[in-house]
Amino acid sequence: MRAIVAESSDQLFWQEVADVSARPGEVVVKVAAAGVNRADVLQAAGKYPPPPGASEIIGMEVSGVITEVGDGVTEWSAGQEVCALLAGGGTPSTSPFPPARCCRFRPVWISSTRPGCRRWPARCGRTWCSSRA
Repeated sequence: MRAIVAESSDQLFWQEVADVSARPGEVVVKVAAAGVNRADVLQAAGKYPPPPGASEIIGMEVSGVITEVGDGVTEWSAGQEVCALLAGGGTPSTSPFPPARCCRFRPVWISSTRPGCRRWPARCGRTWCSSRA
């Protein structure tokens, strides 16, 4: 699959990365839209390091559909639409992350594929999503 990665402090590239599957305690989301925001750009420039253990892959805001759940995940199932605020790793076509980062709710006018809606987790859902982590 492909992901946006920082090859240098001023360039982002699409790059092939390994396919993923859900590990225990994770969900895998087929990403429909991902945001590259200011923090991603600062990480690429080496001015805002990702938190310890976070992916080096760009992308902190995603929306899409859960395709797989790992062992021990009971509150989510395949086929559910979600958006998420991540510490990174959101630009591959499928991304694994802890289910606590997912937001189930969304207003009816939000679509995971509608232009501009990928920013919704950061604008409206940040407090709610962060409180679940």
